[in-house]
Amino acid sequence: YQRRVRGPQYTLDHIVKERYPTFPDAVKDLDDALSLVFLFSTMPRQGRIQTGIINKCRILAVEFMHYVIAARCVRKVFVSIKGFYIQAEIEGNDITWIVPHQFTTPPPTN
Repeated sequence: YQRRVRGPQYTLDHIVKERYPTFPDAVKDLDDALSLVFLFSTMPRQGRIQTGIINKCRILAVEFMHYVIAARCVRKVFVSIKGFYIQAEIEGNDITWIVPHQFTTPPPTN
C-alpha cells in the first residue's frame, strides 16, 4: 500500500541541463516563463487554480522585480491594453515580458 501512495520518484534536472547547458542559454528563454509567472500572480485566489501556485508566482514576481530594480537593467517599458511590456537586459540578452493590469477578469469557467 505504501508503494502506491508514494509513486515513482523521478527528477527532471538532467533534461533542463541538456536544454540549457549554460546560464545565458537559460536567460535567453526566460520571456514566456516570466509572462506566465506575472499572469498567475494577478489571478484571483478562488477558483480552479491552487492558492499555493498563485502565492509562489507572486513571490517570484516580486523577487524578480527586486532583482531588475537593484541591477538597474530595465531598458524599455510600453503600456498597452494587455498590460505593461517591460524589457530588461540580463546577461547581455534582451528579455521582454508582460505584467498584466491589476483589473484582470476572472478565469473562464469552462
